[in-house]
Amino acid sequence: MKRFVLRSHYSTDREFHVECFVTEEQLNTTVPESDFYQGGTPEHRAESRSSAQAIAAGLDFLFSNLKDGHWSDFTLLGNELDVWVTAWILVRLGELSPRYLGSQHQQKLSEAIRWLSQAGTPEAWGMSPGEAPDADTTALAVIALRRFGRVIPRTALDLIRNCQRPNGGFSPYPEWSQADHLFKLSAPDTTVAAVQALGTPNPRAEEFLASRVQDWPVPWCRLSSRFHLCAEILGSESSTASWPLLHKVSQLMSYYARESPFEQAAYLRCAFRLQIQRAGIVGTKLRNMQLPDGSWPASAALGPAMPGVVVRHRRHPLILDDKKTLTTAAAVSALAMHESQPGLYLGSELPRPRRLAVSGEL
Repeated sequence: MKRFVLRSHYSTDREFHVECFVTEEQLNTTVPESDFYQGGTPEHRAESRSSAQAIAAGLDFLFSNLKDGHWSDFTLLGNELDVWVTAWILVRLGELSPRYLGSQHQQKLSEAIRWLSQAGTPEAWGMSPGEAPDADTTALAVIALRRFGRVIPRTALDLIRNCQRPNGGFSPYPEWSQADHLFKLSAPDTTVAAVQALGTPNPRAEEFLASRVQDWPVPWCRLSSRFHLCAEILGSESSTASWPLLHKVSQLMSYYARESPFEQAAYLRCAFRLQIQRAGIVGTKLRNMQLPDGSWPASAALGPAMPGVVVRHRRHPLILDDKKTLTTAAAVSALAMHESQPGLYLGSELPRPRRLAVSGEL
């Protein structure tokens, strides 16, 4: 199995860089190798399901993994990410139409929302209960709770604003925090989440994203995915993206190659937003990757912007969502999005993607 290995270093100008290379080592996961990209051998592959059936099975799997009101994953890191994981999954579930959620799902969803609302500090949210707040987890919590009609404390928005750096991007932690300097660097995915959470046009953040969106390996992100960042930009609810940024995202789509289920799901979200004809084909392939238990093979990999990963990646080049919750939530959301517009084709009447920012500042 080929695997990406992340290696970080500072350049002479004090810019932080992440290198990516490939090894042939065995992937440490309970999913068979053949499952990782193509949905598995016949004995591991789910029977053919429609999109609605795949979504229902995926939701059953997700809610069966909800324990004590929250989700946990990336067990290599212990319980360090429970709040972040739960907020991330709730953001994806908040994109679904209520018609996908039965009464039992709704009850468990309410438990998760209640747990997340109580899991932060009085000011904001950290990656696990009691941890120092960070902008990325706080932004995800704000987006998730707002989608489900919860009141957002002003202090949470203030924390996010305090994490904007001079280059326009947002860092996971503010300058005055006790976090390592590495986690005070601007991160593209934190920037997208921050702008969405604040709900205010931010040209400086847009300029930062336009300068980083085509970098590969993915620069200093919490999830190592070339398309996840693009999907978040295109899915922004707060405003719209300038044509330069949209153009760069569109260019990246031309480099698409079949990869993991998580990448397939992110690509499907992008293809849907950009009205790309290939969306239907990708949706079919994503369904075919689903496993009999309703999950998708673990393939959401943590990037170097997650505390603990920089130290651990030397022994574990890929830190995956071994419980398969993030990958499954991403796949369910992408399929539901695609199913909402059947027969999508290039040049259809689907509204153009929202833009991330146009004018004004926070």
